[in-house]
Amino acid sequence: MTKPTIDFEITGRQSVWVIKPLGPLGPEDEAPLASKLASLVGSGRNRVVVDLSAVPTVDSTTLAVLVYHRQAMLKRGGALLLACPGEHVARVLRTTNLYEILGTCATLEDALRVAGGKGIRVGVEMSPGAARHRGLDFDGEAYRRASSHQRAWGLRLVEELNLQGHEHILDLGSGDGQVTAQLAEQVPSGRVLGIDASPGMLATACKLERPNLRFVQMDINAVAFEAEFDVVFSNAALHWVRDHHRLLTAVHRALRPAGVARFSFAGEGNCATFIRVVRHAMALPEFAGCFSGFQWPWYMPSAHEYRKLAGSVAFDTLSVWEENADRVFPDEQGLIGWLDQPSLVPFMKHLPHNVRAPFRTAIVEAMLRETKVESGGYLETFRRLNFMARKRA
Repeated sequence: MTKPTIDFEITGRQSVWVIKPLGPLGPEDEAPLASKLASLVGSGRNRVVVDLSAVPTVDSTTLAVLVYHRQAMLKRGGALLLACPGEHVARVLRTTNLYEILGTCATLEDALRVAGGKGIRVGVEMSPGAARHRGLDFDGEAYRRASSHQRAWGLRLVEELNLQGHEHILDLGSGDGQVTAQLAEQVPSGRVLGIDASPGMLATACKLERPNLRFVQMDINAVAFEAEFDVVFSNAALHWVRDHHRLLTAVHRALRPAGVARFSFAGEGNCATFIRVVRHAMALPEFAGCFSGFQWPWYMPSAHEYRKLAGSVAFDTLSVWEENADRVFPDEQGLIGWLDQPSLVPFMKHLPHNVRAPFRTAIVEAMLRETKVESGGYLETFRRLNFMARKRA
């Protein structure tokens, strides 16, 4: 028998609206909580405190609703804070890094002062990875237009999962949300949470939200869920994460018993022509001085290296294998679109504005020349690293 959703008290105090859930917050309460917050945002009431004093327990994925609506309120010049969490709720907030991100106050009075723009200011603490990625944004609409090959890879992964329709799924690096939406289609009785660090990607992905699909801006390095998901999924994203031991440990912790992790990302030998071209351009006299302190953005291991790394994490079973996914872009527009989003983004971000156009021109001209094939089109090497693991039941 399905547990009935809890009640909420909503009151106006000192120009701030207070939502007080009256009981434990579980997965079935996600939709009603989202509805209450959306109604306040829609009516222009953008300063909200969620009073947790009557919430003995909370499901961490339900808290993702608060992150989403906080972003909407901040865009409108408002605020969303939490107040009065008990011991269990405070522990969940801290293990998911949401205690600081959401701004949590010990008393309702403090939260009212902050939400009303008075008194202390609550800061947002982010991991070093989050700080890097917050400055590295992508154009979600341009990516959607240029990423047909990434989308095709992802849809194939979704089909291979053989989902039963009730699973809870976490998508790491959900991008424009197209593949994440297909996951949600496959689990009508489940739910899917897509996370991505890029506001531009989230702006595109959030258009696809539905009752069982949410997107939240979150750095993958900050993932700290506890036994919340049946599947942790990622397609064409995890080569942007440098510390994969930390990642795999967090994924193992996020999975429920017998849960499955399924990733595909760039492996050794991926985009060999682009990498050769961009390294050559970075060393040219007119650009070399601009890349002082630049950190190479990708981790692309061999299957042997990754198998050894993953073996240090306590999965019950795991498989790692390589895949050749070379692609011929049919025309110049297709190749250049892929170069602009996402390949050149970390390099352009590092350059002064007056150098970006000539650097891009150098890369585009070299790529058009070096990837052109006689039969037509432009060939780039794509090497995928596939990972599948299961947590002990």
